[in-house]
Amino acid sequence: MSTLTELANSQVSASPGQTTPARAFSIHGGRLGRRLAAGYQLLAGLILALFWLRSGLAHITNPYYFLSSVYKYEILGPALGMVAAMGLPALQLTLAAALVTRRFVGGALLLSVALLVVFAAAQASALARNLKIGCGCFGAAESRPLDAESLTIASLLLFCALSALVCWFIAQRRRIVGSESGDWT
Repeated sequence: MSTLTELANSQVSASPGQTTPARAFSIHGGRLGRRLAAGYQLLAGLILALFWLRSGLAHITNPYYFLSSVYKYEILGPALGMVAAMGLPALQLTLAAALVTRRFVGGALLLSVALLVVFAAAQASALARNLKIGCGCFGAAESRPLDAESLTIASLLLFCALSALVCWFIAQRRRIVGSESGDWT
């Protein structure tokens, strides 16, 4: 009990520039918290980049299979399905490049969240309509049936992208606030 009291008192009595144990390990203000958030954002970005790279390459190398996969979901018409099948692989590879090179990370994470929401919604829709189709995630070489497991994977990737985006927004806010107040340099 006395340790917690001492820790609370040290937090209150510390000068603004002095690092206390509570500040050093704080998720909100400590260096460790910032490093963990930055490390998580980097790891999540690399996981997403690998997913986008693998999926984009599979779709670009076999575009007709990907087009048929898009049509099997029975959501898009012929014209919009063709546009999606032509544009998605290029977008996936662009997202992978942005996340690996750490350029336009915020935009890449935001587009990743949007795409994964669409993918998860399409899979949920197909499952609800009891369509017996393949997932279409990684092309013909790894054609697996659309099931709850594939929806779970899409949902986990969505969580990964969303949490990385939140970490990125927090880092941007700290950078902006820090440049105005001088606290975060």
